[in-house]
Order: sequence, then structure tokens, then C-alpha cells
Amino acid sequence: MDDKQKLRLKYIRTGVFVLLAIGLCVWLENPFTAETTKELFGILSDCFTVPGVVFLGIGGLTWIAHMGGFDSFGYIFSNFSLHNLWTTKAKKKYQSFYDYKQEKEEKGRPWLSHFAVLGAASLFVGILLLIVYLIL
Repeated sequence: MDDKQKLRLKYIRTGVFVLLAIGLCVWLENPFTAETTKELFGILSDCFTVPGVVFLGIGGLTWIAHMGGFDSFGYIFSNFSLHNLWTTKAKKKYQSFYDYKQEKEEKGRPWLSHFAVLGAASLFVGILLLIVYLIL
């Protein structure tokens, strides 16, 4: 399986999750009980916006991690262990923060771009539905 097929499969899987989240929201809100068209568009706007914000947020956080935004936290927690609580001689895996960062750079930092793209698409549809709701 080449890289394009793997990426396509990631988009399909994430798209199914986005659609399931939208479907769950629609099922919980029950738009069939809406009395007016305006109310229907309001419900649909909410149902597209909430999963859009969640998936875009996940994609954004993984992008920040990809850029190295959370490296300091990872370094701190890699040096902390329960062993350090009762001994004074701590075992360090990394000699410095620079060594930790270099190892992270060598391993590579993937990010979930498909989450961000599909979340942004869902959010865009939610905003369009909100505009229709406000016009009606």
C-alpha cells in the first residue's frame, strides 16, 4: 500500500467518525420536531459546528506538537519517575533538553492533518447553516 492510499484511508476513517458525530448530534437533537425552518437550520448548524470544532481542535493540537510546542513538558515528564521520590540518585534518560529535542527530531513528528481538514470542512458547513439561520 503506497502513501496516497494510506492517506486516503485516513481521510475515509476520519470522515466516518465526523459523520458519526454529526449523526449522533442530529439523533440527540431530533430536528424532525422543529416547528419552523429557522429552528431546523439552527439545529443543523449546531450539529455540524460542534464536531467541526472538536476535530479541528484535535488537528490543531497535533500540529502544535508537530512543531515542538510540547517538548518541554515531554522532557520534564521523561525525567520524572516514582524512583526519584525515594532516592537522591536520579537516573536520567537524556542528559539535556537539547538531547531530548534532537531525538524527537530524528524520530519525526507526525500530525493529524486529516483531522484538521475534515474538522474545518464541518465547521465551514456549520457556519454556512448558521448564516442561513440568521437570514431566515
